[in-house]
Amino acid sequence: MKIVDGIKPFLEWQSDAAYKKGIPQGYYYPSFDMFGNLAKLRSNFESGKYSDEYEFQLDLFEKVSAPGSDGHFKILPDLLKKFRWIRQPLAIVSISEDEEAVASPKTAQVITKINGIDASKYIEDTTNLAPGLQDFDAAYNSMFWSKAVYGSTKKVFGNFVAGGRISLLQHGTTTNITFANSTTTELKNKAAVLGNMTGIVDGPSMYKHFCMPPMDPPSNALLRSPDSAEATEDNHVSVHNHNLNGQGLGAIGSLAANDTPQGYPDPILITKDGAVSGYYLSGQGFEDVAVIALTPFEASTLAEFQAVVGDFLLEARAAGKTKLIVDFQSNPGGCIFLSYDFFRQLFPSILQDGYSRWKLNSGFLAMSRVISEHAEDKDLATRPYPDFASLLGMWFNFRSGLNLTYHEFSTFEVKFGPHFYKDTNYSALTRWNLRDPRITTNKTTGMGIEISGYGSHSNLT
Repeated sequence: MKIVDGIKPFLEWQSDAAYKKGIPQGYYYPSFDMFGNLAKLRSNFESGKYSDEYEFQLDLFEKVSAPGSDGHFKILPDLLKKFRWIRQPLAIVSISEDEEAVASPKTAQVITKINGIDASKYIEDTTNLAPGLQDFDAAYNSMFWSKAVYGSTKKVFGNFVAGGRISLLQHGTTTNITFANSTTTELKNKAAVLGNMTGIVDGPSMYKHFCMPPMDPPSNALLRSPDSAEATEDNHVSVHNHNLNGQGLGAIGSLAANDTPQGYPDPILITKDGAVSGYYLSGQGFEDVAVIALTPFEASTLAEFQAVVGDFLLEARAAGKTKLIVDFQSNPGGCIFLSYDFFRQLFPSILQDGYSRWKLNSGFLAMSRVISEHAEDKDLATRPYPDFASLLGMWFNFRSGLNLTYHEFSTFEVKFGPHFYKDTNYSALTRWNLRDPRITTNKTTGMGIEISGYGSHSNLT
């Protein structure tokens, strides 16, 4: 019961909860009442519906977490995240020669049914069990093998085999595949064990080890040994030492230094960590095409990420390239300011919007009042304030961020209103102040670089 009641304050921070409940017209995913579902879960618990802890945690995930279809909204119950349910490896792809009909390649067989269901329908239904992405097309495509994803992350198979939030759900003991030529094959579904199972012999020991917090946490509680580490990234599940019929899933890692993504040609320019790489296409009709691949919006050195992007764009222009393809195929996101920087390097004369609106739950308002009060008359240019500096540039400080006319907010009330939408209190629309050194050039509280389009980088053409 404490778990259910403890989750509600967490849900209060989800800004679009009211919009998920009253879903806008044309939105793909169905409406989702997270608070109503949580209340139903509580009622089920009180009435003794759940026969064991696993059944309760599974219902919690399926009813309260999975329908959120949001990469930043997730509740991963204790027992579920100790395993990942995986299929015997069979990499599948979705291709079409004319964007309408299914292709008939000579090098692979066409799958018509999965477990007796139309193949595309099965993939769609499975995706919808726990999409983890706001955009359905992106979630659907994550089920397939991708050359770009494999080349940059070494993730061998798509989420159909292993990965994503659907890997927390068991899909039966086997998966039956029917091909267009009427032949069939049966794949074994197995569990990849991620938790440290030392001393686990039955249900009670499992519960005690994974579901009960220690009464006196050790001083190094935040440190995890390799054998107890868990895969927490939704789309990057590492599975070690699991061999399925001779085909190991392998471990998912990042590119080594100066390592060109597998399957890509030799780059014109590339960062040392491979996060940014640039190419020129060859062949008749493609002489004027450049390609820049951004595998994540993350980098071991942010300044190098920024510099290689700029240098490649300059070199491509000097080489007579007039068209640019931006390859985001394997990009899972990352540092938002690197995306702002990339946008302004491409479009230096366009001032981006980047609006945000915060839900004003009681916790948010309390933090905002305290931080705003303590931030008064504090200037990092004259004093470092090491214990407080990082908070000064956060949204909680009403002086942080800009309004719709690119001006700072004059008072707490102007920024935090509240502004009422969908029976919910929200902040005013805000945008980042990318001239603020607290979040940009400051190496302690910010990125340590100046964003393109601002300051010394404001004269880009």
